[in-house]
Amino acid sequence: MSTITRNGVGAGGGPDDNAAQAGHLVEGASVRRLTPTECERLQGFPDGWTDITWRGKPAPDSRRYAALGDAVTVPVAEWIGR
Repeated sequence: MSTITRNGVGAGGGPDDNAAQAGHLVEGASVRRLTPTECERLQGFPDGWTDITWRGKPAPDSRRYAALGDAVTVPVAEWIGR
């Protein structure tokens, strides 16, 4: 099993040494990307808010992620406006 440290360097025995936490590592696992719909929900938008036509076709996920990244989170803007 490989050792992972905070700074990405192998185990050095210091405070960044995760060898003692090896039981918490899962090899071969990955974190999945959130879907555009999940991102819309986190931003406070209704489902399908960024599901638009782009260049005559349904917008690819990359364009939807970009639109969401440029947006202001609705609940936060609402809170600031109070």
